[in-house]
Amino acid sequence: MRKSAILRKNWSLVLVLVFFLCCVPASADEQHPPLDVPLLPVDASGSIQLAACTLVVTLSCDDVGCAQKVQQTYQFHNTDRARATALLIGLPEKVDAQLVTIPDPMLTDVQGQIIESSSIAAGYQAIWQLNLDPNEYRTLTLSYVHPPTPQHLVRWRWEMSLLSAWGTLEGARVEFKLPQNLTDDAFLQTEPYPFRFDGTTFTWEYENLDTPLPHSLILIAPNTWQRLRELEASGDHYDLALLYLDIHKNAQNEGIPFPGSFDRIAAELEASLQVDPTNLNAQLELAQVYRARAEATSDLQLNYLLLAAQELAQIQAQRPEDVQVAALLSRTYYDAATIASETGDPAGALAYLKKAGEVPGIEPELDPQTERDLMLRWALSLAEQGMASQALAELRDVLSSEMEDSLLRYAPPVTSVQTEVELGPEERVARYTFSPYLPLFEETWIRLSDLAIQLNSVEGCQAVVQMGPDSPILEIRIPYKTKSELAQRSSDLVAALDTNMDMLSAFITAPWQTELLAYTAEHKFLHDRYVYEEQIDLTPLEIIWEEQSQYSRWRLIELQSALAQNEEDQSEQRLALLTQREQRQIWDSLPAASYWIFRVNYGDALQVPPGLSWLVGWGQARQLQIVYPVYHWPVIIPLSLVGVLMLFATFRLLIRR
Repeated sequence: MRKSAILRKNWSLVLVLVFFLCCVPASADEQHPPLDVPLLPVDASGSIQLAACTLVVTLSCDDVGCAQKVQQTYQFHNTDRARATALLIGLPEKVDAQLVTIPDPMLTDVQGQIIESSSIAAGYQAIWQLNLDPNEYRTLTLSYVHPPTPQHLVRWRWEMSLLSAWGTLEGARVEFKLPQNLTDDAFLQTEPYPFRFDGTTFTWEYENLDTPLPHSLILIAPNTWQRLRELEASGDHYDLALLYLDIHKNAQNEGIPFPGSFDRIAAELEASLQVDPTNLNAQLELAQVYRARAEATSDLQLNYLLLAAQELAQIQAQRPEDVQVAALLSRTYYDAATIASETGDPAGALAYLKKAGEVPGIEPELDPQTERDLMLRWALSLAEQGMASQALAELRDVLSSEMEDSLLRYAPPVTSVQTEVELGPEERVARYTFSPYLPLFEETWIRLSDLAIQLNSVEGCQAVVQMGPDSPILEIRIPYKTKSELAQRSSDLVAALDTNMDMLSAFITAPWQTELLAYTAEHKFLHDRYVYEEQIDLTPLEIIWEEQSQYSRWRLIELQSALAQNEEDQSEQRLALLTQREQRQIWDSLPAASYWIFRVNYGDALQVPPGLSWLVGWGQARQLQIVYPVYHWPVIIPLSLVGVLMLFATFRLLIRR
């Protein structure tokens, strides 16, 4: 079996192709999206209360990106009707350990006068002092602008929950204004519910609010949303898919759910290929989408990898010189092999691993350890299903010499042998049908071929080995003129194989270790008489079988008491144990699975006696014999009639006298 190959060079180019679709976590130093926080009392608010709060965010977009203009309006009330009160209010710099950046905050009164920050305190970006006369209401506005970000998605969050530091609010209002009308499909997240939306403005209104909640929006940037609508209207599926891919990348990088993006991207790419099947760039993008989807899902991971491989194979067939496509196809098959192995399909893993190494247009670098690990898992899986021989037959190409020797040293060469022996007037023929033990099929064939060559060197012996429909067949012919010549040539055959006796040679010599006592055909006027008598002894084969099968028993006991050092050793030991158990069963069942049929014929005799055959079982020593007369009725009947007539005539003459 050809070894599988895994490409390991030029991967930086391939990773560039697929990186933008991979789910990557945000880095530690990544800038956080805009976050709005309210003004809070630096110390106890005393008699000053926050009566109402209004937040208005106005979104504006251009070619650079979308900026958020923020105005926070506060109405404070000094509930002390007798004394003036001062209070420090500040803008917090952290929320739940997240750093808050408010660019150039400016606090103004209703006349537009700027109120300068008065001091700095730990935990606050800026602090202002608020002075209120008895029972005075004062309105202040905090203004700033979040600079534009070149993103396809807009994120906004208002940490309104921090307002609980002021106690119950008589009224609160939140508005988020868009630069143009948008439909519901532009919004990925809107919290909390309920809210009002008129196409351009989201509005939340509250009265007597004591447990304010955070507010947030995630939407497709209006200019991006407008471009999507334009591409949909024009039917430009490929550019539409690319734009959705960019949005998908943006969402993944920021950890934003973008439901339905995969289906939409795949649908647009497929539609693009239906319009223009020669658009290999679209096909490559589709393959990359399938690969990314495989990384993002667990239950259908293998399915998507195979879909990606299908697209890449079609591209590679049209671009055989494109090393990057070939490398990505090889990698996809390798990933499929890994997933198949991890999900309990080692046979599939081997098939995909083989395909990974057979991708044309690349110079593969073998990864024997990876292939060996997959092969070992697959073999162990088959062995646990009772198919250890099939597993070893596939595994031998990657087995170490030590492991191979451990698994096959005492293996039976065959699972059964059927032997047919026929004795005729001029020759004796033995035909053997061997069923090799699958992992040793090649060795068994080579051994039988060598034995056939060795037998052909024996005088008067003709041996031919050939492949039958499923198994090797060995045929041996020994011509003879006398019984003594047959006995001598049979003895020479046995002696030729006796110097290096194993199970195969023992099977071959078994039917030739006989003693032919009688084999005659007597032809007389009124009858023929066929006589056959032969002493059969198959016990020498049983002795060889007992000796060689005993090694397998010892090996099985040794494996059962061995201790594995690591996981790989444990797998190898488990495989060896299951293999030895199967081999032990084959050794034990070999006698019952093998048989001998002895037949006798008498050449071109006018009347050949039927049914001259015997079935001989394993290890039997018995005498085969028959005395079979064949009467010549065509002669006997007329002679009998003549005799009867003569008797009748004689009787008549006597009566007349």
